[in-house]
Amino acid sequence: MEKYKKFIDEVRISIDDFNLYLADNVKIKNIPELSESEPYHYLNVRNKEWKDYQFPIGCENAGVYIYAGYDENDSNKICAYIGKASMTSVIGFRLHKHFYGQLKQKEYEGNKYYHKDNILIELIVVIPIDTWESKFLAPSLEEFLITDLLDKQIQLLNKVGNT
Repeated sequence: MEKYKKFIDEVRISIDDFNLYLADNVKIKNIPELSESEPYHYLNVRNKEWKDYQFPIGCENAGVYIYAGYDENDSNKICAYIGKASMTSVIGFRLHKHFYGQLKQKEYEGNKYYHKDNILIELIVVIPIDTWESKFLAPSLEEFLITDLLDKQIQLLNKVGNT
């Protein structure tokens, strides 16, 4: 997961920047440095089948999730999708919607998760918002991260809004 360290460091900086605009009582807890043994925020999905997943504990909350991977045609090209779960949703449900459908595909490979054609997903990151009063911040944080990370040498797989 070392190849995602720089990207995760950029995400952490962006969360700190986002918090500059917030009152102390609603600031988003930043994620720790990237570690595969950190079960609250990170999940390495490389070579794991769906039934073997142990989603991060933070998936029980509203918040923002990121899945990151690389272009199979260029393994140095890091790609990421940033999404949100807010108000009546939780991160685990949103991730389930993104990945579970792949089990129904004819050519499902059992341990490779793709975003569109050739983007192989390896890492799931969750940024939980664990207080009811702050759930409304999930969409703002999602769009802030997308906008802030656009020029950070990562191919973002989505944009702000529905574009």
